[in-house]
Amino acid sequence: MILFETAAPVSMLVSAVVRYALWPKALKGNGTDNLKKVHILIQHNVNIIMCLAEVGLLGGMKVRFTDLALAPLFGLAYIFFSWSMKNKWLESGEPQFLYFFLDTTLGKTSSIALGLLVIVLTLFYAIFVLIDDLLLFLGG
Repeated sequence: MILFETAAPVSMLVSAVVRYALWPKALKGNGTDNLKKVHILIQHNVNIIMCLAEVGLLGGMKVRFTDLALAPLFGLAYIFFSWSMKNKWLESGEPQFLYFFLDTTLGKTSSIALGLLVIVLTLFYAIFVLIDDLLLFLGG
């Protein structure tokens, strides 16, 4: 149940990051060819549709405000995981960050971006709880 409660907010965050961070960065830089691949689009955008369909149509599990801390904890775990793997993605052992906003060499820009992402993830969790409560109220 704990993973269920974080799945929709995390997928909301992923979709928002793709739309408002990765696409603009790609349009300014190397182009969007990689982002237009079908499997990339499915990985980063269809997950939100699947999560919300599960909540609205197939669910039944209660999502509670009391578990609000799960969202930022999951986000922080992802950040620490990506930092711990930064030297393992390339065979040469050079640092490779999954996304530009996880790059610790950016200084305080990275810290501000990560703080904002954790706050947005927490807000998405709150929105998810409200959507779940609304569906329960409407008899869903």
